Amino acid sequence: MKTISRSLAVLAAGALFGACAASQNPQPATAAGAMSAPIAFDSAPAVGAKATCPVMKKTFTVSAESKRSEHDGKHYAFCCPGCKGQFDANPAKFLAGKAGPATANADSNVPMGFAAPPKAGSKARCPVSGSAFPVSEGSERSEHDGKHYAFCCKGCKAKFDADPAKFLSKNK
Repeated sequence: MKTISRSLAVLAAGALFGACAASQNPQPATAAGAMSAPIAFDSAPAVGAKATCPVMKKTFTVSAESKRSEHDGKHYAFCCPGCKGQFDANPAKFLAGKAGPATANADSNVPMGFAAPPKAGSKARCPVSGSAFPVSEGSERSEHDGKHYAFCCKGCKAKFDADPAKFLSKNK
């Protein structure tokens, strides 16, 4: 009995780790903009299914923690909670067949770096995804070289913190 319990625990831990890693590391869409996984589903996508985030246009593996929405009878899964919020605020913006985040939701008039921490209710542009989003009390934030940055999700903050110069140089 102990052997079965230990085996189940090991399998559950492996599945949890794999799902978590996949949800934090979405893979880019295939070349020439073709999606390797569906954006919309007729029913809720199963854990382990491949999906394309309608906001970031990146393929990822759906996990139990993946955020989901339903719109016009179709089901959508998201690579991170920030994408779900953006989609829920304006689904048509992301379902219009645009090429990806750089064209789908970048807003060059929305600031990226701030002299002081951005306040809840203001708009910011994520330095990693280029997404314009409303800053909330729970928004991820970082400071670099005296400027303050807000992020659309934890994944973007982690990428920025690992190599700020990479993202600041591409957004000048």
